[in-house]
Amino acid sequence: MIENSFFRPSAIFPCPGIISFTPGIISRCEVAHSPDTVAFDESGSEMAFVMFAAGLVALILGGEFLVRGASAVARQFGLSPLVIGLTIVGFGTSAPELMVSLQSTLSGQPDLALGNALGSNIANILLILGVTASIAPIALPFTGLRRDLGFMVLAVAAIWLMLLGGKVSHVEGWLLVLG
Repeated sequence: MIENSFFRPSAIFPCPGIISFTPGIISRCEVAHSPDTVAFDESGSEMAFVMFAAGLVALILGGEFLVRGASAVARQFGLSPLVIGLTIVGFGTSAPELMVSLQSTLSGQPDLALGNALGSNIANILLILGVTASIAPIALPFTGLRRDLGFMVLAVAAIWLMLLGGKVSHVEGWLLVLG
């Protein structure tokens, strides 16, 4: 047995979490009934599908370019794949989420931004890590991750405390950015 690895049997553990989490969230969702709510228009459904498909293809290609470019940077500068994953790939894959969150907030739907950030992190930890480790074990150099995992736990605790007040204020937002 390999030490410090996320083995296939243990990788199955996160999958029920994401599978049970999603319907639970959907069942608790409220349909917004406001003047700004856009009704479904069937006439544009074909175009919406085309835009979705084109966006998905662009996302897949962009992800491929990002991973290849990050790997090249790691080799050129002698950096470990973990460091590249925590920096270049981490920020690169978060850029689309940032744009979605900014656009939704500017259009008066800040709850979509919050759902995007929290949902994405839950999916990354449970689904992405679980599926990846179920295919091949992932070595976990805990000594190298101790600081990063601690920072992640602190970030979750901070947003949890901020949301106890019902909103994240401008000052709290800047604290998150500068954190």
